[in-house]
Amino acid sequence: MTIAVWIAVSILFIFGFLGCFINKFPGPLCAFIAVLLCKFMLKLPFAIWALIVVGLLVVASMVVAKNVVPQLMKKVTPFTKGATGTTVGSIIGLVVFWGMNNTDSVSAGSMIAGIIIGLILIPFVCAYIFEIVAQKNASKALKSSTGATVVYLANTLLKLIVLAVSLYLAFKFHAD
Repeated sequence: MTIAVWIAVSILFIFGFLGCFINKFPGPLCAFIAVLLCKFMLKLPFAIWALIVVGLLVVASMVVAKNVVPQLMKKVTPFTKGATGTTVGSIIGLVVFWGMNNTDSVSAGSMIAGIIIGLILIPFVCAYIFEIVAQKNASKALKSSTGATVVYLANTLLKLIVLAVSLYLAFKFHAD
């Protein structure tokens, strides 16, 4: 039973990390569920206050990522299908990033290139393609896809920060 729980925890942490980049997937929530499994199924001694703080951070990040950031950006530049394009682009970008950095010797340059190409440029291009199909106007599509990409990057950064803080709080401040 313990091995099965550790496998589930590992899978949830992996999905939690990937979910930071795929905005339709609740990354920090998956990681929080993994932490809860560690606490209650594996009996790891996490402090209850740390779990409460982590839970509040996860809920706050989900609300901000789903409601606040997109609404603020739509006031600046409305976008229609760009959000779907960034989701498709982020999946493709993760595969490209993995392919670029899946060698024995990964340099800093290839890591930076993978981040720029796989996690920024490809989601932007996909958002632009989705917007131009929806709007049939190149200049409006460029503006809309830029807005959708900014939302994607802001949400990704927010989720990564919440994931890192959550894991730090959960594993650093455990009850002895």
